[in-house]
Amino acid sequence: MAGTRMFRPALSGAGWRMTASGFDRRRVAHWETLFTLANGYAGVRGSPEMTPAAGDPGFFIAGVFDQVEGSTHEIVNLPCWLELNASMDGFDFDLRRGDVVACERSLDLRQGLLHTCILWRDDAKRHTRWESFRLMHKADRHAAVVWGQITALDYDGTLHLSSRLDAWLPRHGSASGRTRYGDTRCRDLGDNGIALETTTRSTRITVALATRLDVPGATRRSCELDDDRVAETVSAPLPRGKPVRFEKRAVFYTSRDGADPAERAGRHLAEFAKRPLPAVVREHVKAWARTWDTADIVVEGDARVQLALRFSLFHLASLANPADERSSLGAKGLHGNGYSGLVFWDTETYLLPFFAFTDPPTARALLMYRWHLIADARANAAAIGMPGARFPWNSSLTARENFWRGWQEHVSPDIAYAVDQYVEASGDRAFLLDVGARLIIETALYWPARVEFDERRGAYVLRTLGGPDEIHTGIDNNMYTNHLVAWHLRRAAKAVEELRQAGRWEPLAAELGIGDDAVGRWLDIAGRLADTFSPAHGFHEQFEGYFKLKERAIDRTMTKMQYTGPVQHSFKPTRVLQQADTVLMYHLFRDDFPEAVRRRGFEFYEPRCSHTSTLSRSIFAAVAAQSGRPDEACRLYVESLETDIGPTAECDSGLHAACTGGNWQATVMGFAGLALRNGRLTFRPRLPKKWKRLAFKVLWHGKTVSVTLTPRRMHLRSRGGSLTVEVEGTPRKVTPRGLAVPLG
Repeated sequence: MAGTRMFRPALSGAGWRMTASGFDRRRVAHWETLFTLANGYAGVRGSPEMTPAAGDPGFFIAGVFDQVEGSTHEIVNLPCWLELNASMDGFDFDLRRGDVVACERSLDLRQGLLHTCILWRDDAKRHTRWESFRLMHKADRHAAVVWGQITALDYDGTLHLSSRLDAWLPRHGSASGRTRYGDTRCRDLGDNGIALETTTRSTRITVALATRLDVPGATRRSCELDDDRVAETVSAPLPRGKPVRFEKRAVFYTSRDGADPAERAGRHLAEFAKRPLPAVVREHVKAWARTWDTADIVVEGDARVQLALRFSLFHLASLANPADERSSLGAKGLHGNGYSGLVFWDTETYLLPFFAFTDPPTARALLMYRWHLIADARANAAAIGMPGARFPWNSSLTARENFWRGWQEHVSPDIAYAVDQYVEASGDRAFLLDVGARLIIETALYWPARVEFDERRGAYVLRTLGGPDEIHTGIDNNMYTNHLVAWHLRRAAKAVEELRQAGRWEPLAAELGIGDDAVGRWLDIAGRLADTFSPAHGFHEQFEGYFKLKERAIDRTMTKMQYTGPVQHSFKPTRVLQQADTVLMYHLFRDDFPEAVRRRGFEFYEPRCSHTSTLSRSIFAAVAAQSGRPDEACRLYVESLETDIGPTAECDSGLHAACTGGNWQATVMGFAGLALRNGRLTFRPRLPKKWKRLAFKVLWHGKTVSVTLTPRRMHLRSRGGSLTVEVEGTPRKVTPRGLAVPLG
């Protein structure tokens, strides 16, 4: 810690900062979620360092689950490494006591930094200022740093600063804590800090943490060891008006990373502690700059939208870790243990498109996660007497959870769709031939045994289904599922031909026992699978019998949580839906349906949708934008952007991760009209009237395509070579020199 002043990085401007002023004890968990810092490997909630117990502290490492019962797992809230307890002459800097005179916390989205400044008055009416910065290192994913300074404003005293590793707090002092680990071992590393090692109870994953506290001018150090926590405390003079600096560095490993995580953590911390803080921060900020180079989206003309959109993009990009193929993205990110940290179909349908077009290595890793669980998917199908492979509603370390017949069977074709989208966007033919084609084919083998042939109507049908809308289950011919299955079977037939041309089909066909007539049967089913289009309505019925259900008004004043449970169940005999279902089909398969059909479907379903799923509004917004309903598109878009930051946000248990991906899709695929057609990028721009400029980048077959839209013109520029795109149906050649296309 060289120098006499605290290292103070320059924070970004207003368009890049999410700020909270004041301290409301009732809202601590909310802001902990919003201020979570993650780097794909791990995430730490935005708890105040001096009093983590004031809220719901959480530290999560991707892939660290423990078994709850049967095949069900939940992500483990790990020992808290954040805590820095400051005591001034017997008065603990505790936000639950004394008075918080002023508090401002700011998340710098561009740099991945959390800045905290608190003025606190103790029971003796003395004032102390706390200021700190925090980061989860974007490049060195096993490391984190908290640094800052403590200032006595109107007294002279002595500071005792205690840095803790605490396994007790998340288990007993946190609303989301569980007893999911035991065998905790604490160690004093002397001048190198402290360490804690613990192992999950059922899955036997070992987690090792090591931290080191440095305080210039400290006069004494002591260490306190307990069964489930360890603390190192340093003492230093605290003269009036003179800040005392501190710096805490943390390192974390698990047995998923290799043998002896404790030894690795200790060695890494010793090396990490030698690196000057400015250099550590600089490396981290540079890593974020590389991410933002392709992830950022600029919206001129609406500052509210710009900040909210960057909030979504920041947390979305925070989940990326292309180095880990054995974990995926949970529904609540690494921001909390809501939904037990499980992986749903949201990952492929809502999150993966962002990575496919901005960070292909991460998209590939997410699909490899599914491939590594293919044996479980085969076992799921076999367990219910079916061929092929079936992925369950949710997954974790296994894919054996919630796979019963009739429930969310669209998950496997959702994954197949994501495989195709990634391959089309990246041009990764090696992945297709090695893994992707097989994933598509093995999951497609399930459907010929699942469909039934209805002699009366001369069509194949799918009975007893559940589509994306979870209100209506046990239904027949859910149109989203039927259309997706038909696409899945056609794409499997194409995959067979791709493998055949590569000389790799015959061995796979023999291994899987696929006969010569299989492809013909797939295409026959795809061509005759029941379609619920209603000529009288001019759009598709969500499922057979939906139009016969009764109408029921939706109370828009109720929160999402108030709509769950018995209230949601009461909607089953009505036309009220929870989220985009048929409208999601119109979004994913835009070119399969005329604009008039999509528009009529939107106009019918949106007033009947409660949007109690955070997956909903972004998709309705995208479809509205591409169907001539700009006002509705903007309203739904803003509501989706503010899901976790608006006045009715319900995110104490973690971020709504899929919503952030849906927001990217609404922006790029809705307002900019990006789609894939015939091996090309296509655009149908539909900018909101308020926007002066929309600018973003996408990656396409190793090339970077820069897109800038204004109300009257579209500018395109490529880096890495030329390519042909379509704008409003007309082919256009994009080169590094750029191309301007008039609009409207």
